[in-house]
Amino acid sequence: MYFFDWIITGFSVLVFIAGGLTISYQLFYGFSKTGLNDKYIWGLGIQGFFSLSSFASGVLIIVSSFLLLGADYPAQVFRLAVFAALGLLIGSQLLLFADLGRPFRGLNIFRIRNFRSPLTWDIISLLMLTVLCLVFALDLVKTEIFLRIWAGGSLFFALFSLAVHSLFFISRVEAGFNSQPFGGAKGFAYSFWSGGALLSLFAYGDPSHSQFMGLLLIFTFLVSIVSAGALISGNLGQKEYKDYRQITLSFVILLLLMGEGILLMEVPLLQNAIALLVLVAVFFEKYEMIVGYQRKPIIPYPYSKFERTPPYRPSFVEWASLAGAVSCSILVFYGMIILHEYIIPVIHDFLG
Repeated sequence: MYFFDWIITGFSVLVFIAGGLTISYQLFYGFSKTGLNDKYIWGLGIQGFFSLSSFASGVLIIVSSFLLLGADYPAQVFRLAVFAALGLLIGSQLLLFADLGRPFRGLNIFRIRNFRSPLTWDIISLLMLTVLCLVFALDLVKTEIFLRIWAGGSLFFALFSLAVHSLFFISRVEAGFNSQPFGGAKGFAYSFWSGGALLSLFAYGDPSHSQFMGLLLIFTFLVSIVSAGALISGNLGQKEYKDYRQITLSFVILLLLMGEGILLMEVPLLQNAIALLVLVAVFFEKYEMIVGYQRKPIIPYPYSKFERTPPYRPSFVEWASLAGAVSCSILVFYGMIILHEYIIPVIHDFLG
């Protein structure tokens, strides 16, 4: 670890202490101090949950696909990627349980075993992914056959988690062009996009960096086309809500990547900035998916034009909880690095 990594770790500890207190408050006293209301039942906490879990799924899908294809892969980059996925999964589940209000009642999910509920399958898939990441992070996958089994399990549950997430939004589907035919595809595409961005960041300084930047370009094409299809469908269906900002941002990133490739300007700072911009774009996409659609009128037209839509402004507790979850993800990531670089070698030397 470099000096800058230690600075990030120290800062994350401070943020996690503050954010962890707010999460602990919600765990024991309920999810009450928020900006939510009767119109907005989901807010920043669920947005953060979907974002972090989508990041993790995207990383694991790419890593496991490389392993199953038998292609040459950068072992150290993939190791860092799995460390990050483990942290992101833990952070996302912190936000999910905090958002439940009385989260320890969530244990009833395992007692009642309602397998018709998307939440049940979501928790199962995320727990399985967490266990798989932990197995990999602790170097328990020793042989090639077990590595392929691990990759198959990770790919299945990562894709399954994204499929389950799309079930939460089926109630928004209407008839005809308003049926959101690209809704599920956007969830998968944006997850691949964020996974490619994170891998390009982890591959900085590695010979595989250009390979992951090319993969990021492919995923940017996919996101742009799917977003354009969703916008066209919205226009044909005359939907009141149309997501212009996301398609604009995706095409801006596409132009940046294409321009860099055409001009052959491999500027690491620019490439890392583009990757970070992708992560921001995915986070905002979750905002539009979670919060934006809740602005839709409940009363049928033309009476809906008289319906007042209250604003949603996340409270300090919600922002602090999100910061706590993100800092927890960072601490798990660096904690695994410290474990492998410092603690395990000392233990091996002590044991001889």
